[in-house]
Amino acid sequence: MKPADIKPGMVLYDRHKYRMGNTTIRTLREWPVHILALEFSADALTKFVVSWNGNGAERWSWERLRKLKTWSMHDDCAEVVRGMLDRVVSVKLKKGHRAPEPRAP
Repeated sequence: MKPADIKPGMVLYDRHKYRMGNTTIRTLREWPVHILALEFSADALTKFVVSWNGNGAERWSWERLRKLKTWSMHDDCAEVVRGMLDRVVSVKLKKGHRAPEPRAP
C-alpha cells in the first residue's frame, strides 16, 4: 500500500499483541482505524487525520500508518490460530486468498 492509495473514509486495522489482564499471557488484538482526512503541505502528503478505535481525531505520519493492515482478522479470508485459553496466537490469509482492497465510501 502506498500513501497515494489512502482515501478519506477508509478503514484500516491496527493489530498487535497485548497482555490479557494481570497475567503474562499475551493475545493478538485488532482495532479499527478510520481515515478522516489527508493533510498536504507544498504539494506533498504529510499527515493523515485518523480516528483510532472510535476515539477523537489524531494526526499520524506515514511511518505509523504503513504498519496497519488492509484486512480484518474477522474477514472470511483470514485464518485465525488459537492457543490455550482460546487466545489468538496468529492471523494469516487463507491459502488461495488475497487481501481485499481497503474499502473507501
